[in-house]
Amino acid sequence: MLYGLREALLMLQEEGLANVFRRHERHARAARAGVRAWGLEIVCENPREYSSSVTVAFMPEGHDADRLRNIILEHFDMSIGAGLSKLKAKYFGSGISAVSTI
Repeated sequence: MLYGLREALLMLQEEGLANVFRRHERHARAARAGVRAWGLEIVCENPREYSSSVTVAFMPEGHDADRLRNIILEHFDMSIGAGLSKLKAKYFGSGISAVSTI
């Protein structure tokens, strides 16, 4: 884990922290645009409170987020975050590692 942390810190230093924040914001905007293009609702109601590190969307009634995650993994080799507890099948999220490909 320490080697991984060291490499991550070197990568941050190489790219520059301001560039990392700009990239994350750009990818987050792209993720939200993709969610809207799919006709899905973003969980965060207030755009001023959107996150640059995670975007969460509700699944339409009658659809299952687990099934969507499996399709995305099988066809696009991409992992999308799961909902938690009783809401597991009702929403999905994408973090920084995934938003660049949505």
